Amino acid sequence: VSTQSTGFNLMLLTKLLVFLFLVCCSKSQANPKDVAKSVIDQIIAFDQQHPEAGLFTLPLYGATIVYDGIWEAVEQFGLDYLSVLNKKLDTYLTNPNSTAYQVLHNITVPWGWDIGDSVGLFPIVYTDRIEYYNRHPDPSYNKATDLTLAIEVADKYVLLWPKNLRDGCIARDVGWPGEKSNGSTFVWSDDQYMGLTLLFRLALLLKNRDYSDIGTYLLSLFDKHLFDSKTGLYFHGYNDYDQVNSCCKWSRANGWAIFAHTEALLALKEYPNVETPAILKTFQAHAKAISSIVSNQGLLHEVVDQPSTFLETSSSSMLLFSLIKGVQNNWLDHDVYQPVIKKYFSIVVKFILC
Repeated sequence: VSTQSTGFNLMLLTKLLVFLFLVCCSKSQANPKDVAKSVIDQIIAFDQQHPEAGLFTLPLYGATIVYDGIWEAVEQFGLDYLSVLNKKLDTYLTNPNSTAYQVLHNITVPWGWDIGDSVGLFPIVYTDRIEYYNRHPDPSYNKATDLTLAIEVADKYVLLWPKNLRDGCIARDVGWPGEKSNGSTFVWSDDQYMGLTLLFRLALLLKNRDYSDIGTYLLSLFDKHLFDSKTGLYFHGYNDYDQVNSCCKWSRANGWAIFAHTEALLALKEYPNVETPAILKTFQAHAKAISSIVSNQGLLHEVVDQPSTFLETSSSSMLLFSLIKGVQNNWLDHDVYQPVIKKYFSIVVKFILC
């Protein structure tokens, strides 16, 4: 297993474990707190032993999801990783070569080839820190810098993203082999989560409906172009130039989609709008469809509807995390999905930690 895939699997398992305890922990299962600590300790050790890999270096989305998960583990389980998190976040803020430093010092940040992989997502770990210290006040912490960073990235990067379809959907210039383009015509499922999550987090943090309304509208455009209502699954990409979808329903593309809808629904609990019924309906249809095609081994296939493709652990973790959140928030039927969660959780953990 490559260091990259190992790191990605660990970061998704971190997020998954945080919520398992609240939904389906039983005496017959490993204690989620203990497993979460084991995973996080592995991440820290991996980062120290393989610094050249850069897997846990901000602002990359992989590192962002790792630290987002560790913040949740600290909050839910009381694990003692505050010093690790604060050191990582503060070091990045003060590094003159970092995106965070450039944003805070009004240095132009060039547009990336995608909205969120390296710019649009990473401030969520700083909103995590604000949320944590709002609940656990510490006079030594000042949220002003973290808050400025998050708002600046949201307002001046995410909301001003220049690559869009004619209907406003977030797009990229880069597509897949054999496809023509006359500009920013490609929509990728990844960008639902990478580009919109910061908006949903800020809506809740700042009690600002506008972020939620804009984010959910943009999410509805992704659904318009990528969601296959016939199967309940997502295509990975769409090219507006010739109005075709990519060939396959990639598992991680479906993972990013269900992740993004989870974030949107959390914001919509506080700020419901005209998009709420459609987004909830799509989330429920997607959860039902993707849960029904999990393999007998308890994992999704790399192309979710093609059993000949290999088994994929990261997307399986993304699905389980989202199902758990769905049950917690009554978006999904407890009696239907709790057995699914219990059945497949131990399998996912086994595959990732083996």
